[in-house]
Amino acid sequence: MKKLILFALLAMVLASPDISAAANSRDYIPLPAGTFFFGTYFKHLSANTLFANGKKVSNDFNLNANIGIFRPVYYANIGNALYGDGGFTVDPQMLILFGEQHL
Repeated sequence: MKKLILFALLAMVLASPDISAAANSRDYIPLPAGTFFFGTYFKHLSANTLFANGKKVSNDFNLNANIGIFRPVYYANIGNALYGDGGFTVDPQMLILFGEQHL
């Protein structure tokens, strides 16, 4: 049950409108090669009412959650031999999720 709740909270965080996303894949301008970027995204959630099937079930449902994402990115050039002087920039990255919740 805890995993289901955590997954639902994570899905809400990722679907929230205040998280940035590129509208077009070509809108992205990479940082210079050799640069490390460390991004952190954070969301605090709290709720006191529980609904099931569109009906209020409880007024004393106390949910507090702090959810975050740590995103390290490294920019590098590859393909110099194939594409001439510059090659192209790649950015391998990870999304590391962390958080806590209290019900």
